[in-house]
Amino acid sequence: MTRKSAIALFTEHYNATHYINFVAPFVFGHDQPQLLARSAGEVNAISNDLMIEELRREIKDHGVIAAVFSRFVTPGAETIISFYQSHSIPTYFHLDDWLFGLPDDLGEPYRSRYGVQYGEQLEAILNQVDVVLCSSRHLSTLIERRIPGKIVRTLTGVCYQSQPSGQASLKARASRAKRKLTQWGQITIGYAGSSSHARDMQLVLPAIERLLEERSNLRFQTFGIPMPDALQQRWGPRVSSIGYTRDYPAYLQALYELGWDIGLSPLIDDEFNRCKTATKLIEYTSCGIASLCSDVEPYRTALGKHNTEQLITPTGWYDALQHWIDHPTTRQTALRNARLGAENRGAYVAGQTLIKALEPQARS
Repeated sequence: MTRKSAIALFTEHYNATHYINFVAPFVFGHDQPQLLARSAGEVNAISNDLMIEELRREIKDHGVIAAVFSRFVTPGAETIISFYQSHSIPTYFHLDDWLFGLPDDLGEPYRSRYGVQYGEQLEAILNQVDVVLCSSRHLSTLIERRIPGKIVRTLTGVCYQSQPSGQASLKARASRAKRKLTQWGQITIGYAGSSSHARDMQLVLPAIERLLEERSNLRFQTFGIPMPDALQQRWGPRVSSIGYTRDYPAYLQALYELGWDIGLSPLIDDEFNRCKTATKLIEYTSCGIASLCSDVEPYRTALGKHNTEQLITPTGWYDALQHWIDHPTTRQTALRNARLGAENRGAYVAGQTLIKALEPQARS
């Protein structure tokens, strides 16, 4: 791939998935193709004929060499894929979740959004594109079983890059320092995640409640997911919640400002979660927050055999949190080791991994 080339990206939303997997590898790397991105909302806002005309101009003006569809399941998706294929431009579908049969307790909004009709169109698109890109090896295996003979590639390491805390704005740095100063002597445990992780958070809530009872200097905060009513009513100002934003760079700045002492990464061990990536761990690490994670995939792979003290069994959260609260050097060491792992992966490596996955593939 040359510098005078472009990749057309069609994404479900401009959110974390879009930023981590595509924007960051290109922005923080070098000698990368230009990224021409559109969200599903932007595509749906104009007619298919006008969209095709825009895409035809892009091919001529920017040298489009690949078209990637990231969770892009909309009425016009198959037409756009066919257009690129008619111009001999390889097409790829990127998937970072197992969206065929969501867990019953994931939440009604998600089950409605990714229901039977969505699954049928997703399967049709996966069959149509030339290559499927998956964010984890386990997800790749499931797709290979569902669509035998389909070319499936795993983007190992792309979404495991560090988003350096050195990019934090002066305002964010000042806010973090002020927060640390005004909260001197307090310990804040935090959990960042969308509402789809409410079921995962249940794993740690018993330990949090017990620690709140025992330690008057402890605070618990959530970012993106509402605080359970029972905790809010009982603990008042000692627990709080911050609303979610799809603006991913703004989200990282806000997470950095919070400066939690411990970040939680719980996951129920099921098929759906085993397809996920260790994004939460990387976000915490990038923002200078030591993280305790469930002893499941994807965290086992991300942390490796040298950081197993960060991997917690379903019944081990209380003991682990108590130890980290009482021994700050332990969590500081864990954060330092996690940072080294993230830095070794790096944005340039992530970019090269992505580019290699997008190399042209002859269609049968």
